[in-house]
Amino acid sequence: MRVYREFEEMPGLRLTLRQAQRLLGLREDICARILDGLVAEGVLLRTADGRYASRIAS
Repeated sequence: MRVYREFEEMPGLRLTLRQAQRLLGLREDICARILDGLVAEGVLLRTADGRYASRIAS
């Protein structure tokens, strides 16, 4: 929920895995699992350049 809320609060947010990891203070493997899970659920999308973004803002 915390990761989802970050993207919800900042609709234009587009982050690489490394940027998300630093922002959220998570290990890379855990952050990747969470972000990929949110992509699978349709909450986030992954752009052509590999950034994660809110599906709503796109």
